[in-house]
Amino acid sequence: MNKAENTPDKYQIEVITDDSKRETRMHGTPDFPLIVYRDSIRRTALGYINWHWHPELQFVLVTEGIVQYSVGSAELILHPGDGLLINSSRLHMAKSAPGTVGSYICVDFHPVLLSSFAGSVYDRKYVQPFLQNDDLPFVLFSRRETEDQKIISLFRQVIECFETGKPGYEIEVLCALWQAWKVLLERPEVPVKQNGSSLTMAVMAYISAHLGESLTLEGIAGAVSFSPAECCRQFRRTTGETIFSYIRKCRLEYGMNLLLNTDQSVSEIAYAAGFSSTSYFIQNFRELTGTTPHKYRKACRSV
Repeated sequence: MNKAENTPDKYQIEVITDDSKRETRMHGTPDFPLIVYRDSIRRTALGYINWHWHPELQFVLVTEGIVQYSVGSAELILHPGDGLLINSSRLHMAKSAPGTVGSYICVDFHPVLLSSFAGSVYDRKYVQPFLQNDDLPFVLFSRRETEDQKIISLFRQVIECFETGKPGYEIEVLCALWQAWKVLLERPEVPVKQNGSSLTMAVMAYISAHLGESLTLEGIAGAVSFSPAECCRQFRRTTGETIFSYIRKCRLEYGMNLLLNTDQSVSEIAYAAGFSSTSYFIQNFRELTGTTPHKYRKACRSV
């Protein structure tokens, strides 16, 4: 059921926000965070959609009249057949152009539908670089541009599949959504290169999953699909420390946890944490804490 069904024609699409202007309602459901709305700006008490934002991305397809969209400081004019993709968490508002009544279809979808899960290759390479790009609060699609029509057509498929609601429609919706996203990322102004923050998160995730193994810079870089030099540069820029300094701290923290919560010997803990020898573990532990692993365990357990 779309949002406009079984409701009066006026005063039904007011946007309720919190103090930060974040919209308070959920778009879609927790298990399928995507929804399609068909609306007209005439159904607002104020005569316009007030400023708000939400974590979902929003694709807008104008169907009638002329709609003036504001996304941040940008002012956009959309005619019937034009499309607009608003990035996640960007302030925006909409109103009809003077002398017209704007109507549109919205597809609101959470980035998790594209990411699969946080830290996935889809998330790192194809979603986060877009979401985190401050130079891309929106992407505009013209009804007159052939390349733009490819994406508009794919979002029309999303809308059609969603509104039919036939068995398996969720799969068809996601297929069309992913195709639209792929076409979008092929545009020259849209980045596919991972930024420093998401690259650093990927490196950290790999280190955490392989802490007890022998970690090499080449192996880490290969796992996140970047050169060793780029990994080192971005990691240090983001965290202020080197990758191997971070690994050392993670291994010591893991070793401390094992000292407190297991009865494993110091040697067993050293190797479990990824240290090449017991003596090297003890040396690094003393440098960090000022005491030995054995004395640390004894002191903590006597408290």
